[in-house]
Amino acid sequence: MRQFSFPTPKVLKQKRSLSLFLVSLSLSQDQKPKLREACLNCLRLLCREYQGMDALTSSEGLTHLFDLIGIGEAHNQNPEEQEVKSEAAKCLVNLTLKHKDQIEAYVQEHNSLPRFIELLKNPSSPKTLLFPLGRVLFHLSIRSDFRDELVKPEIDAGLFFSKVVKQCFEENPESPTPENQLYIREALKVLLNLTTPVGPLGDSGPNGRPPTPQESAWFDILCPTLEKILLLPTTREFHGLKVDAVSCLINVPNTHVPIFNRTLIVPALLNFLDQHIIYTEHEPSGLIPILLILNSISGASAEVREVVRKHIFPPDFGDESPVSVQIPPWIERGDSVAARLVRHMTCLLYTSPSPRDRTRSRMSSS
Repeated sequence: MRQFSFPTPKVLKQKRSLSLFLVSLSLSQDQKPKLREACLNCLRLLCREYQGMDALTSSEGLTHLFDLIGIGEAHNQNPEEQEVKSEAAKCLVNLTLKHKDQIEAYVQEHNSLPRFIELLKNPSSPKTLLFPLGRVLFHLSIRSDFRDELVKPEIDAGLFFSKVVKQCFEENPESPTPENQLYIREALKVLLNLTTPVGPLGDSGPNGRPPTPQESAWFDILCPTLEKILLLPTTREFHGLKVDAVSCLINVPNTHVPIFNRTLIVPALLNFLDQHIIYTEHEPSGLIPILLILNSISGASAEVREVVRKHIFPPDFGDESPVSVQIPPWIERGDSVAARLVRHMTCLLYTSPSPRDRTRSRMSSS
């Protein structure tokens, strides 16, 4: 399969032929599940590239793929083995990443979103479908019209995914398994999009808007579990899970902030910040959610503000002259969280002369 990663005209022609053959083979009604699964596995690898997947991104190809997963219009008449469903769903993940416009247009035309949730809610559906279908729903729910569709009372994806987070976490609350962590993270990603209108980054302004009774029911379930996730040991094993929990924490409305135990959650967030600075060495943007949360809770409470200040800044912070253009000693030492944040997020400011320094230099030499 590796040779198809180089899109020369000859390779593209071969890829189109192979994908057409695999699509035809996997969609054949009399095909054995194991062979169909193998074909879909090959197609999933081919879907990692943008070009040459016309056979699968066509309306007919997507129709058959959705039917195989169980979210097509004819899904009731075409039951499939669970392994085939899972492999077809993974195909759809890769297609969504590379051909999002076609997937969005197909989902909108065929009103497929309700069938995503219907399949996931089905007791006979394997939990393994939570990863691929959750990932597709995460990408689709970025669109406001799809998000509005998913939060309709008859679908209520927010309530479903809030329960997924709680149930998967409670299976082993002291140390969630990697598998359950994966399912929780996919659910939290979808919930991040669904709760955006309530949060400070939503369309309703910097303070968001009050949650509806339906949204309050989501947060009633979600908030206690978010707190438990953030109180897990500060290790690499749980760091990714905490990243998604912190992202969801941004959208928690003021009505549900009292659910959290401030004496426990503030130190947990500060410990998370310490670790996240290390883990996001080359990705400063990853610090934005935790910094937004710390800024918000510090502004709301003088007591919390003092705790955060003592944790982030060194004891001698503020001793330097306010008119000094030299690098403050607390940054040069680099022992504090503040020093690491400055170097991490504004390192260019201290690796080249500032405009004021350059001006003074020119004035003194003239």
